[in-house]
Amino acid sequence: MALKVDPPTLLAVMPYAKRQRSMLKTRYGLTPEGYNDLYQKQKGCCRICGVLMQIGRKEKAGWKNGCCVDHIAGTKLVRGLLCHRCNTVIGLMDHDKQLLKSAITYLHDTTPFPKMVEGLPGSPSFRAM
Repeated sequence: MALKVDPPTLLAVMPYAKRQRSMLKTRYGLTPEGYNDLYQKQKGCCRICGVLMQIGRKEKAGWKNGCCVDHIAGTKLVRGLLCHRCNTVIGLMDHDKQLLKSAITYLHDTTPFPKMVEGLPGSPSFRAM
């Protein structure tokens, strides 16, 4: 079932609609209709994690479900729409593909830490102050 968002009312029902439309056009060269098309193509879901996103202020939509425009830094080239959580993760990793690959490799590593480091919580020599 495709989600239908009426382009003329996409951002018009929100109190900050004029500012939002202006920001989309200035930052990304995106019209409300273009934004709606993108949202429709993604079926309202984040391109990374697939969570159903809500259009609107992230504070009201929820930290995870807010909808963010992802673009190639320094350009107006839009890659897609991401939830706030995924957009934040990519931003915190400085859009660095190698760093993100290293993080994935780390998460797949099931090798336990070889030995306890002296003085760390859980080691025999640790004393809480």
